[in-house]
Amino acid sequence: MNQQSLALSLAFTLTVLFPIQTVHANSVLPTKTTTQTTSLAQPITNPTPTVQATVTTTPSITADQAQDLIQVTQASLPLTSKLQKAYEAYRITVQNNYPNTLYLQSAAVNNAQSGAMAAELVKASMTPVYMTLLLGGAGFILIGVPMLIVKNGHNEKSRQEALPYTNQIPLVELNQGQMLTFQVLVPLGQKPDVSLNFKDRQNGLLICKRSI
Repeated sequence: MNQQSLALSLAFTLTVLFPIQTVHANSVLPTKTTTQTTSLAQPITNPTPTVQATVTTTPSITADQAQDLIQVTQASLPLTSKLQKAYEAYRITVQNNYPNTLYLQSAAVNNAQSGAMAAELVKASMTPVYMTLLLGGAGFILIGVPMLIVKNGHNEKSRQEALPYTNQIPLVELNQGQMLTFQVLVPLGQKPDVSLNFKDRQNGLLICKRSI
């Protein structure tokens, strides 16, 4: 009986001092949380090079400065007909050394004479020929006819030589470095008085050039 009581006492003591702990399957166990940092790779872009456009502009030139860039030269030409008794012939050359294209708006040689008029003015008079008619038919044939032939020959030679001198100057555009050439007749002992008016259509500049 004593042994049975002792056994019961021992079992009770073990139960109280060492309780049975039940571990449930759904117990929440502490878990180690790993924080993963995702690095998003940023695309590497090369900086776009800045392209600077080079703009070429014509330097600012005044009308007075532009005059010096237009060259006008005069060269004497020989005359062989009766024109040489009253006129001198010249070849005029205009060269554009201005940076832009120039348009010749108007041009004139103020003291020039057209070839047709010059030939008419130096035309030999036929009065002496007609005077031979007073000598009768024989006098006209012997003197008047040869005189008529000579005078007509001189007049025709003057007319032919005067043809290139129209006194008309073409209104053209001249690029930089280009030249314009024309011929004129002026009274004996004078030089051509040339007046030229140009326009730069790019910037509207008006250029007046005079050469004597």
